[in-house]
Amino acid sequence: MDDLILSGVAMYKATQNKAYLDQSLKLYKSTAGISSHSEPLGWDNKWGALYVLLAELMLDSPDHSEALERRIDAENYLDNIVSGITVNKTDGGLLFWDFFSNQNAMSVSHLLLSYSTKVLRPLSEKSSDKDTMLAKIKRYEDLANSQLDYILGKNPLNQNYVVGELSNSPKYPHSASASGFKTLDGAIKNPSDLSQAHIIYGELKLTFLLAMVGGPSKNDSFSDVLLDWTQTEVALDYNAPYQNILAYQVMFNPKSPFYISDLVDSNNQDGNSETVSSSIPSWGIALAVVLPISTLIGLFTFLLIRHRKRKDTEKEQSSNGNSIDQEERTIRQLGVDEFQSSGSTLVFYEAQQKAGTNSTKAQGRY
Repeated sequence: MDDLILSGVAMYKATQNKAYLDQSLKLYKSTAGISSHSEPLGWDNKWGALYVLLAELMLDSPDHSEALERRIDAENYLDNIVSGITVNKTDGGLLFWDFFSNQNAMSVSHLLLSYSTKVLRPLSEKSSDKDTMLAKIKRYEDLANSQLDYILGKNPLNQNYVVGELSNSPKYPHSASASGFKTLDGAIKNPSDLSQAHIIYGELKLTFLLAMVGGPSKNDSFSDVLLDWTQTEVALDYNAPYQNILAYQVMFNPKSPFYISDLVDSNNQDGNSETVSSSIPSWGIALAVVLPISTLIGLFTFLLIRHRKRKDTEKEQSSNGNSIDQEERTIRQLGVDEFQSSGSTLVFYEAQQKAGTNSTKAQGRY
């Protein structure tokens, strides 16, 4: 019945045809023991998802009574998980049902974050008891984030459960395509053979990375063994909620995973050297290096251009000065020539005058 109701809800979300939602609600309310389920969301149990989805879809419904009933069902389910009434934890803090530990922890964490983001936070903005609602939001989100931290290595073994994430990630995921073995006999005879590991064969060859494995036992122990499907199997229903939680972190959580700061610390601890602060983002470090270099390059370029302009100015002034000197010399030379020419004319004129006077005197004598 849960699959049938979930199908109707999915059709309503895809088409916005209210007939699908009405029929789903009718089937939901007619099912005996509808609000008593406490199992984690999985491939064979969808009740937890139905509680959360119906509360979300009815959030702005004009039927306030129906909307309240759906929220009560959802919060009863989630509150019992958060308080530990319907589920236990390992000593390391992982929510634990019978098996598929990581898958169950991630699926429930996805529901907690989804309900907190899409139902509780919008309601808190107009609630008269906002503090109480914000406290519930914090409990939901803190538990969900602690489960992700466990998966990524914040656990008694410091074991990362995502293939390819870190150096201590699982190396023997229980997957025919990831192992590279062509037959089961080959895997049984030599399960630790990594010569073909992580390769998916077919028309394309893809690296099998970033898949979450089944996870530890209830005492937090883990065996990275190819043939132990309960702990190393990878599957779509394991990784779908895990990917959703990662998307939530990118959208709403400004902090990096805890192990990022741990890696920075471990890589920079050398005797008495101080731990590099993880609060400085990588872009800040890059800016601190690039900005001074860019400034120096800009200053050098400015000085070089200025120097070249000064040289050009001096050269131009020198050329103009030489031209002026040449003109002055020419003018002076011309002045001398004219003076000499004028003097010669004057001497010739005076000679003529003398000659004329003497001729007149001579004529008078004769």
